[in-house]
Amino acid sequence: MNEGKLSNISDGRPQASTDEVIDAHIALDIFISHSSRDVEVATALIELLRGALSIPAERIRCTSVDGYRLPVGAPTEEQLRREVRDSKVFIGLITPASVQSSYVMFELGARWGADLYLAPLLASGVNTSTLEGPLKGINVLTCDNKAQVYQLVSNIAAELKKTPDSPAAYQRYVDAIVRLSTSKGKKARNKAVESPTKRPTRRPSKNLSKPVSERNHDPEFSYEKEVQNRFDYKKRRHDWLNSTEGVISAQREVEKLFIELKEGAKKRNEITKDIPIEVKRSDNNHCVLSSTGFNLNVSWDCKHEVTLRDSQLSVRIFDNRIDETNSDQNRMYFAEYNIDVNKDFEIGWRRRGGSDSQLIPTIELSAHFLRQLLRTVENKVFEDS
Repeated sequence: MNEGKLSNISDGRPQASTDEVIDAHIALDIFISHSSRDVEVATALIELLRGALSIPAERIRCTSVDGYRLPVGAPTEEQLRREVRDSKVFIGLITPASVQSSYVMFELGARWGADLYLAPLLASGVNTSTLEGPLKGINVLTCDNKAQVYQLVSNIAAELKKTPDSPAAYQRYVDAIVRLSTSKGKKARNKAVESPTKRPTRRPSKNLSKPVSERNHDPEFSYEKEVQNRFDYKKRRHDWLNSTEGVISAQREVEKLFIELKEGAKKRNEITKDIPIEVKRSDNNHCVLSSTGFNLNVSWDCKHEVTLRDSQLSVRIFDNRIDETNSDQNRMYFAEYNIDVNKDFEIGWRRRGGSDSQLIPTIELSAHFLRQLLRTVENKVFEDS
C-alpha cells in the first residue's frame, strides 16, 4: 500500500487532506485585512460592497465580522496565507489600530510582495502621512470622503468585472461608512490632544479592563470608554442610547436582521417547498415576509438621528386571505422590541412588556420571526382543513 495515502483513509472511508480541504473552498472575490478593533468600520465596508456589487457572503473574507469568518476547523495560518494570495481584490483597512497590528502589516506586505492587486483604504482619521515603506508608493483612498468611497466601488467593480448598482441604490451605505469613519477620526484627534490630567491615573480594576466579546458589539462604547472614563454600565448604556453612534449601530442591526430574514427564507425554501416564503423590502426600515396568504411585517421606527429614545422594532402577522388591508381586524400576532446592550456591550433586542428581559441577538430574533410565521401558517391551515 502507498504510505503517502495512509493519512487519507480512516475506518475504510477516504478522508480529504488539508490541501484538498483548502482547495475546495470557494474562491474569494474580496479579502479585507483589518484590526479586530475596527470591526464596526469593516462591517460597514462589507455592507457597502455587498449593497453596491451584490457579492455573495461566501466570497468575502473578514475574520472579525460574523458571517465572514474562517470556517470552523480550518487551519488558520495556512488558509489565511492562501486567501491573502488568491483573492481577486485585497483591501487593506488602514486605521490607528491596524497600523499597530503586526498581522495586518504582514498581510499587506505579503500581498505587495506578490505584486497583486492591493487597495489601501484609510479610515478613522488616518491620513497619508501615516503610511510608511512600500505603501507610500501606492495610491490610497479614504472612507472620510464620499467621492473617494464611490471611486472605491467603481475601481473594485472594474477589478472584479462586475457592473455596480446605481449610486442611489447604495448611497445609504456610502453615507454610513463616511459618517462612521469621520466620527471615529474626530474622537481619535480629540483623544490625542486631550490634557494628561484628564486621563485616569489609577489602574482600572480587572472588571473594567477585561476585554469584551467580539461578537456583535459596539467597541467605541465598550472597552475603550470603560478604561478611559470608568463609566459604570448604566451610565455607558445611557450614553450609547443617546448618541449618533448608537443610532448608526441600531440601523446596522436592522439591516442585518433583514438580511438574515432573507437568507433564512431562502434556506427554508431550498429545504422544502410546502410552505414557500417570499421576502420583500419597501425601504431601509420595512420588510415583509409572505407565505400562503399570510404576511409578517417587520418595521423599524427611529424618530431621531442622535438618540434611540422612542425607537422600536415592531412585528405583525396578518391573515390576508380574509382581508388584504393589513388592519387590526385580521392581525394574528403582534410584538415590539427595543434595541439594547448588555454589560459586555453586545447588541441585541428586548421584547417590550415581556417578563423575560433577556437580550436576544439579531440572528436569533430573525430565526424566531421565521418560526412564528411558519407556526401561524401551519396552525391556521390545520384549523381550516
